[in-house]
Amino acid sequence: MRLRTVKQFWREMREADPNNAMGLSALKAAVNDGVITSYQVGRRRLVDADRALESLFAGREQPPKAGEVRRIDP
Repeated sequence: MRLRTVKQFWREMREADPNNAMGLSALKAAVNDGVITSYQVGRRRLVDADRALESLFAGREQPPKAGEVRRIDP
């Protein structure tokens, strides 16, 4: 388990793939939405760098097409 702040994790992603299209704000939104598991330590929010990308893309459904109705679970 390699715990990193969201910004540190984003920098590591950029170093590994300089052409990465995911921005820092999109990564923060994924953490805030709970798509990426995070841990609150004091004022910092930490992510597990080993599992963050897996959890980001695992089990995601395709977005609905235009004109389709999607189910919203309570």
